[in-house]
Amino acid sequence: MAVVGSGVGGLVTSLTSSDGDDAKTHPPAASAAPASAALPACFNATCTGVDPKDSGCGDGAVTIADDWVSTMHVEIRYSSRCQVVWGKLTGAQVGDTMEIATSPSQRQRATVITGHTKYTPMLPVGRQFSTQVSAVSVKGDREHDIPAGYALRVGANQDDINASTGRRQPSQGAK
Repeated sequence: MAVVGSGVGGLVTSLTSSDGDDAKTHPPAASAAPASAALPACFNATCTGVDPKDSGCGDGAVTIADDWVSTMHVEIRYSSRCQVVWGKLTGAQVGDTMEIATSPSQRQRATVITGHTKYTPMLPVGRQFSTQVSAVSVKGDREHDIPAGYALRVGANQDDINASTGRRQPSQGAK
């Protein structure tokens, strides 16, 4: 188990580095405004079904919940700039699926076509929300002891935003 654990650390670094590929598309410029100053292409409901990276909503986003099974990692990502959530799956195999839902009617699905990382399109959220992501290892991964059909699920709500950023929830009562 210790061998798997040490291998997972390296795997996480290599698989999650896809979030850091902004340097390739947005090289730093000495006189340019910081990338965080750029406005995203959408906000809240106008982001429904849009790719988080293409829209700019991925910039500054945080993981508000996540879970693992062996090398398979599922996350719920949240952007305060765009007021949206989406699912991110790493360590996946071609054919694996993922779905994010914020209500019975608000759902987005994604299937791994190539590689080992996949994002769902985004869903809007309000000040109060609940969201769930489910990832399914469709064919399984014998090498990593993940059975076919295994489902990895994680949920989050508005309270998890503050927990992930280290901020304290403002009190409703006396100051």
